[in-house]
This record gives sequence, C-alpha cells and structure tokens, in this order.
Amino acid sequence: MRTTTFRSITRNPWWCFWGLLAGSFISVTCSSGSDSGGGTAGGTSGTGPATADCRDYMTEGTIQGPMPDDSMGIATATANFDPSTNTYTGSMVAPGVIMTDVRTYASAADFVDEVKIVGRDLCTSEIYSGGYIATDTYIYDGQRRVIGMQVQEPVDTGEGAYAWTYTAWDDQGRPTTGTLDVPQSGCMGMPVTLEYDDQARKKTTVITPAAGQGSGCRSQTAVSDTWKVYDANGNVVEELHSGSDASSVKTTVTKTGRVCK
Repeated sequence: MRTTTFRSITRNPWWCFWGLLAGSFISVTCSSGSDSGGGTAGGTSGTGPATADCRDYMTEGTIQGPMPDDSMGIATATANFDPSTNTYTGSMVAPGVIMTDVRTYASAADFVDEVKIVGRDLCTSEIYSGGYIATDTYIYDGQRRVIGMQVQEPVDTGEGAYAWTYTAWDDQGRPTTGTLDVPQSGCMGMPVTLEYDDQARKKTTVITPAAGQGSGCRSQTAVSDTWKVYDANGNVVEELHSGSDASSVKTTVTKTGRVCK
C-alpha cells in the first residue's frame, strides 16, 4: 500500500490558478479585455468596471513556481468560459506537458456568483487531464452549500476514489469543518478545517491525519495546510502548501474576460 502524499489530495499547486480563490505580499497585474470565446452570457464582451451581475475572470496569465518535474520555472495559462455549455476551460503550458481543467456549472449565474464570496465553489464537476488526471463531483444542498466532493483519480498513479464530506458552514455558506476519506491508502475520517479571511481574500484548508490509521497514511502526526489567496475578481493569485510538500505558486493575470448573468 502506497503512502498518501496529500499533494494529490490537496491538488498539485500548479492547479491553483483554476480556482476561484489581493494579497498584500504579492504583485498582480490585471488588465481588462476579453478572449476569443469568453463574452457575456448574452454573447457580447464586457468592458469597464465589473458589476454584481458580472464576473471578470482570467483568460491569459503566467504562473511561477515548481514545474511538474519539480524544477522552478514559469508556465503560460489561458482560459475561457463558454456560456452555451456553462463550462470553464483552462490550459497550462509548461515544459513537456499541457494540463487542462474543465469546470461545469449549472448556469452562467452560478459562475458569476461563485466569486462574490471568497473561497466558495459553485461548479457541479471538474475534470483534469494532462499532467494530473482526476474527476471531481460536487454535491450541494438546497442553500447552495457544498456538502461533499467525490474524487476519482487513477488507481495506479493516484489515490483512486476518495471523498470530502462537510458538516458545518459559516454564515455565508462556506464549509468550515468536515472529514476526508481515502480508502485506497487506509486514511479514513481525517479531520478537515477551513478558515476564511475576507479582508485578505484568503482561504486556509487544514487536513489532520487521525490517530490509529493504517500504515498507508504518510504520518499519523502530519498536518497538511493549503493557503489560497484571491484577487478582487476571485482569481487565485497565490497558493502555498506546507509540510513535506511545501511549495508556493504565484499567478500574474495579464488579460481578463467578462461573463454576465
């Protein structure tokens, strides 16, 4: 039985810019614009300041941090939202690999609303391909609070099937506590806590392996922390991991597209 690394569980840091996650300790350059397919839901591109009914998302940018081969470098990123299918597709090009992420939403309104609250998810599914392969399925209650996420990774190169379950939420509907079950590695019922700093636009996720778990877990005392920092438009601009998988990834947004309800 292989040891759980938690990098696959908390996501390879190169995926941070897909999230919908402005830190004072980094510099982010943003410019308004639109990509070839990312206009408003009505079919026209938006310009000027974003409103409560619109979202400005990254369509082009650069990512600096550990490459998929663990070397340090810079990769290019592009993304597009297709209002006809309510899908957000992002691609990252790094030496030797092209990674793709496709997030599906129930509506363009959910895509817009997602970033109105720091650290919130409203997509229904997410499919990764390229250097990382996985399918995520999100489960929500009637209040649009995420109550769980089911993940399927390759059994031979990943963690197989595992699940996040959330049991408490803050007054904005964001999960604050839950558990993580990774049957393939014998890591069950790991406590998960999530904290949000709206002022700094930051989300922190902490996974603590429970005592008495099987030898497949990396360590009964290991704690995995992940910090995500968002810009004013909800784009992830920095992601940090602690512990043996310590890393830092910074994203510079160079072009944005607009989607409106």
